Amino acid sequence: MKAIQVSCPARLTLFFNINGWDNDNVLYTSCNQTIDLCDIITISDSHFNEPNISVTILNSNNISRDKNGSIYRVCTDFFEYTGIKYNHLTISIKKNIPFDSGFDGKNSDVVGVLNALNTFYNANLSGKELIELAKKVDRYAPFFLFGDSAIIDDKKIKPIYHNEYNDFIILIPKIKVDNTIFYDKIKNSTFKDKVPNSGELYNCLYDVMPDDLKEIREYLLKYKNLNHSLSGISHTYFIASKERNVDNDFIIQLNKNFPKYKILLRKRMPEYKYFRMYR
Repeated sequence: MKAIQVSCPARLTLFFNINGWDNDNVLYTSCNQTIDLCDIITISDSHFNEPNISVTILNSNNISRDKNGSIYRVCTDFFEYTGIKYNHLTISIKKNIPFDSGFDGKNSDVVGVLNALNTFYNANLSGKELIELAKKVDRYAPFFLFGDSAIIDDKKIKPIYHNEYNDFIILIPKIKVDNTIFYDKIKNSTFKDKVPNSGELYNCLYDVMPDDLKEIREYLLKYKNLNHSLSGISHTYFIASKERNVDNDFIIQLNKNFPKYKILLRKRMPEYKYFRMYR
C-alpha cells in the first residue's frame, strides 16, 4: 500500500484589519506567520474495486468522519479537475491544532491534503492551479501554499512580509469558546483603513474583545518592551519575540493570573512541506 504523510502548520495573525463584508463573510487584510504547531495527515490508496474517499479526523477528544466537509470537497475538486482515477482513498488527520483557536487549522489541512494529492498522484499541478483549487474551499486558504509569512486580503496574497519574530508565547483558552461573540460586535462597528507596516503587530478588534482578553492585554501593556496582540478573530493572544528568552517567573505569573488559558511556547516555521512517502 502506497502512502504519504504531511505536516500542516498552524498560523498566527500578526496584523488584522477588517475591510468590509461580503454577505455574511468578513473581508479583511491580515499578515500571517506559520508556527511549529502541526496537524499530521496520512494519505493512502488501497486497491479496492469501488472508488471511495474516507476521511477520519482524530484528536484526544474527538473522532469524527468528514463526509461532506472541506477535506472531502478539496479531494473531489482535485480529482474532477485532474481526471485522475483513484481507488479507496483513506485520509487520516491527527489534530494537534486546537479547533476554533484562530490558528486556521482547517485551511492548513485543506492545503496540506491538496499538496499531498498533487505529489502522491504525480499530477504536477502548477502553483496557479493549486491556488485556484484552494480558493474554491476558502478564499484565504492559499496562504498555506506559501507558508512562512505573507500579507493576504480578499483579492490577493503577497508572500513577502518582513518580520523578525522567531518565537512566540501563546495563550489559548483551555475550554472551547464561542468566537461568534466577535461577529455581533463587528457588524455594529466601523473600522478605519489601515495598511500593515513591516513587523507591526495590530488587531482592529482590541476595543471589542471580551473582558478576559482585555485583562490579558492590559496586563501585558505594563511590560513596555513586549510585543503582543490578538490573533485574528479568536480568543488566542500571543507575545512575539525575535529570540527565545523565556523568563520562567513570567510564565508562572501568566499561569497564575490567567488560569483559564493554556500557555504554548512555539517557534516560527518557515518551511511547511514535509512529505514522507512510503509503501
